[in-house]
Amino acid sequence: MQVKATISVGKAGITDNTYLSVNNGFNTKELVKIKIQDSCELEKEEVAKLLSKGTRSTLVQIIGNMVLLYRPFDTPKIILP
Repeated sequence: MQVKATISVGKAGITDNTYLSVNNGFNTKELVKIKIQDSCELEKEEVAKLLSKGTRSTLVQIIGNMVLLYRPFDTPKIILP
């Protein structure tokens, strides 16, 4: 399964709109992929931790400048090990 990055974090860092966008992504998907732009002043690990905590999701992985978060539906379609 391929997940496209639909949210990006740039120079402004993590804003209320970033959290809103991630939460909106979880309305239709269990996996949300976030691209961290080169202009972002935060470390990717910090971005991942803050977004995971702020959206009550689980950090799946960080690959390069991409962060993958998981939050199950009420009836999960994806089961993590």
